[in-house]
Amino acid sequence: MNQEELKKIMEIAMLKDDNKEIEQELDSINEVIMMTKRLKELKLDNDEILISPINEDSNYDELEVIKISSKENILKNVSHRKDDYIVVPRVIE
Repeated sequence: MNQEELKKIMEIAMLKDDNKEIEQELDSINEVIMMTKRLKELKLDNDEILISPINEDSNYDELEVIKISSKENILKNVSHRKDDYIVVPRVIE
């Protein structure tokens, strides 16, 4: 990419045209273009795809069914209740 192309892009993007910054930006853009060219040259046909660098199993992979106590069993141990609700002291007045 040359200065003319970069100035045109900056004009389209409505960015300020400063010659000192243009040189810096031009160097950065050309470096990115070179890196992408190098990536295209890589031969990765036989390599295994790496989705995540961590090979750790999740603790939540296997589902375990847990029996939960019935409502009646829970409420029979409550000292203050009204119908199917637990009565607690009022906190906010």
